[in-house]
Amino acid sequence: MNWSRTILDGIAMAAYFNLFAAVIVIINPRIMMCSYPKSIQNDSPVPQTRQERKLYHLWMYFGMLLPLIIYGAISFASCGVCDYWTLFWMSYVEWLIISFSSFNFFPHWNRCKLL
Repeated sequence: MNWSRTILDGIAMAAYFNLFAAVIVIINPRIMMCSYPKSIQNDSPVPQTRQERKLYHLWMYFGMLLPLIIYGAISFASCGVCDYWTLFWMSYVEWLIISFSSFNFFPHWNRCKLL
């Protein structure tokens, strides 16, 4: 397993994930409202509409997750990954980097951008 390639791919995927989410929050912060805790959703003066929830799912699946999965698959194929455990650990490390980066990025980014 190529550790430097795995870490760099994880950083690139994390940058795409966080920048894409930041663009969504800049355009309309209410789109991300269904991913917030219930207490924050209940404190909002206007509940999230059905159209905003539908738009959230479309953006997340086709704008964020699908490109990340395709990028990961192309990266694995170009790396020459041919066994299950190498694929498992490389994808685990990459998604771990994405999770840590979003955990550190989002609380600082969207403090109170619901309204």
